[in-house]
Amino acid sequence: MTGQDRLVTVREGESKENIQALLQQHRIEKVLVVNDQQELKGLITVTDFRKAELYPNSCKDDLGRLRVGAAVGT
Repeated sequence: MTGQDRLVTVREGESKENIQALLQQHRIEKVLVVNDQQELKGLITVTDFRKAELYPNSCKDDLGRLRVGAAVGT
């Protein structure tokens, strides 16, 4: 298991450019998003950036989360 001192993390609200630079600098594909209390809030991957470029018109909510819908027949 990776020790906390070796984890690569970013704070909530970090810019996309800084996160991409950090991923390249450390040659990693995933970075943990933490709040001020070092509590895990999310995970950002290289694939997240690729999908955002490939699908710029995807339907997202106010927080940038992908909206998913389904129809159920009765």
